[in-house]
Amino acid sequence: MNDLVAKPAPLAGADLDHALDSLAARVEWFTHHLDDADRDTWARLLDRDGPDWLGHRRDLHHLAIDTVYTAEKPA
Repeated sequence: MNDLVAKPAPLAGADLDHALDSLAARVEWFTHHLDDADRDTWARLLDRDGPDWLGHRRDLHHLAIDTVYTAEKPA
């Protein structure tokens, strides 16, 4: 079963928080593949108190697909 999440721009409130938290988690997962300049850039983009924070943008949207696998145990 697939669950499509599509939130149009501009994101606000819980939708914005969820999108940026999800993005921050992905950056964290792959941080060891990034060079110092890329890590610094992502840090600036995800810093809520900074001038470059992605949450200031009005063109952000969130599109995701969550897949859930289910099965039945044989009787």
